[in-house]
Amino acid sequence: MAELAQSDSQVPEPRVNLRDPDFYIEDGNVVLSAKDSTHTHTTYFRLHKGMLARASPIFRDMFTLSSPSAMEDYDGVPLVEMHDDAKDLRELIALLYDPPYISTILEGHDFTLRILGPARLANKYQIEWISKMVASQLEKRWPTTLQEWDAVAEEEEKISSYLKNATSVPDNLRRLPEPVSSILLARECDVTSILPFAFYHILAWPLDPTEQFLRWKVPQIDLLAPEDWRRMFLGQQRIQKWLGTLHTGDLTKTCQRGKHCDVIYIHLWYNIAQGVDFLSMTWLVAAKHLILDDIRACPECKQNFKDQIQVLRVDFFKKFPHFFQFSHDAEME
Repeated sequence: MAELAQSDSQVPEPRVNLRDPDFYIEDGNVVLSAKDSTHTHTTYFRLHKGMLARASPIFRDMFTLSSPSAMEDYDGVPLVEMHDDAKDLRELIALLYDPPYISTILEGHDFTLRILGPARLANKYQIEWISKMVASQLEKRWPTTLQEWDAVAEEEEKISSYLKNATSVPDNLRRLPEPVSSILLARECDVTSILPFAFYHILAWPLDPTEQFLRWKVPQIDLLAPEDWRRMFLGQQRIQKWLGTLHTGDLTKTCQRGKHCDVIYIHLWYNIAQGVDFLSMTWLVAAKHLILDDIRACPECKQNFKDQIQVLRVDFFKKFPHFFQFSHDAEME
């Protein structure tokens, strides 16, 4: 019986041919076919040559240069077998044929995951407006200034609070897109400005203790290339090296109380360094809102320390490209 069960499990899944329920248009004059990722299902899309040719110079040349008599027919019209994933092709067709679908994807919290496949096809078929649209959305959703980062980090804190209390998250709270698919999209659409921040966001995710090697609990982490892993680990090392250079500076230069304030702030700085996770995206906000009212130091030293914290925040943020090798002075080590 065991041998029979093993034999049954090896029987290949039967091939299934399907007409797409939304994009098999009766008055279409060309059919595109594509297989799914398992190559067991083929989906047929009946579309309009004119629509595809206007959107893509690749399709235009395909229809212009190919002789209809040389093409196989399907349901009375020419058939074009596409070497693309059926799901990705369907998403691309939806963007071309259904304008409201564009906002549905772009406004979703998972837009980077949903748009990655069709964005790759848009580049392949030179549909430039889709690539430009995706690039614009990435720049909009990823903060590239400290002020924007503070705003998103504060909202991420609120989202975490909602999730901990098992309550629904309000739609108006902004959160960062999934970072790995954002990295892949940024490269696909040439939006290199967001890359350092996406890599840093991966480092801010918790580690998976079930893994033999340290792994971040990012949903799409396995999509990263080996070079990206190296970039990320080197970024982590550079952040740690940067932390090793921190010091309180000359806080008592104008102080009337001398060593008393100096000792207070060395102790305070030590507590901050020990208690703050510098790989968390929220530490910048925590440092911004540091409360010094209960510290027994003179007003001048309090202000010096607040100023130094702000300098620290600005310097750390500006070094993101350096940490992850996206600046001219950050060659691979």
